[in-house]
Amino acid sequence: MQTIELETIIDNRREIHLKLPQEAKLGLAWVIVQYEVDKQPASKGNMDDFLDTLPLNPSGRSHADILHQVQEERDSWGVEA
Repeated sequence: MQTIELETIIDNRREIHLKLPQEAKLGLAWVIVQYEVDKQPASKGNMDDFLDTLPLNPSGRSHADILHQVQEERDSWGVEA
């Protein structure tokens, strides 16, 4: 398998025209088209709507409970700060 990279223009008919080098073997080939797209500003809503569907605290643990567990873990290390 051989790969070559060619640059071309997409015309107003949405067509491309390629001229391959003479050493290109005749037969089946695959063409992958990669082109620039206009960057669209992220519209607020999709992620926000998704996050609104999630439960706020599915485990039922409070912030204080988590901090307490972290402190207990640190204390078990036996290292003084």
